[in-house]
Amino acid sequence: MSRKHVDQKPVTASIKSRPFIIRLGKRLRGTLNKISASQSKIPNAPIIPASLFPWTHRLTENWQTIAQEANAILRHRAAVPPLNDISPDHARIAGDGNWRSFFLIGYGYEVPENCARAPVTAELVRQIPGLNSAFFSILEPGAVIPRHRGVTRGLVTCHLGLIIPDSPE
Repeated sequence: MSRKHVDQKPVTASIKSRPFIIRLGKRLRGTLNKISASQSKIPNAPIIPASLFPWTHRLTENWQTIAQEANAILRHRAAVPPLNDISPDHARIAGDGNWRSFFLIGYGYEVPENCARAPVTAELVRQIPGLNSAFFSILEPGAVIPRHRGVTRGLVTCHLGLIIPDSPE
């Protein structure tokens, strides 16, 4: 059963009703990404060495504590919303509801009640220079994330795997 309210617009309708500047930005994204990539101070590779970002060391040093906080959240995973409910922009890659996201910080806005549930993780991510978002991604067994690109090459995504299956199911 869907968690969406009956009065919500379908995702496709909400995309068509977006402001002109957002629609224009989506059309120009490829060109802007090429310009950004040519001027970037970091490599333009799909996987960038963590050693280029000194703050990643604090995360890896504390991975066990972060994992403990994540496990406490996992015990109540049904209360964590699917990513596409939080961000309809992610419908193409998370539309099946098998990818849930527990945001500590989302697009610069802190979620105080979530930070209180993962205080060590919240404090660690607050120390990341220029942080945009920090969250726990919870993938249901068998979940598949299709190949995709981020919104812009101006953002770097860092993943810290906490619970990783030994082999694909």
